[in-house]
Amino acid sequence: MPMQERIRGIPYAEQEIEELESLAVVEHATTSRITYSHAFQVYCMYQYVHGTRPSVIFSNAGLPSRLIGPKRIERCISRWKSNPQLMAEVRQLD
Repeated sequence: MPMQERIRGIPYAEQEIEELESLAVVEHATTSRITYSHAFQVYCMYQYVHGTRPSVIFSNAGLPSRLIGPKRIERCISRWKSNPQLMAEVRQLD
């Protein structure tokens, strides 16, 4: 049976935090927050502006929506897209 997507507001368990922190794209994780590496933010937005769906980008990085939730992915993209410094770095990659 496939795992369901994460329900918003449920804290991450210790095992999930360990799984998240084992990924190179995650700098730090707590029961309620995930801090992504700057390199992943740039990579993610580069892929996004070139047409890759956010859920695919995150899943390929080891962060499927069943683990982090689809809303968290949407919020990350929205926040990073509105960051002028980050987007300037992304544009320099072309």
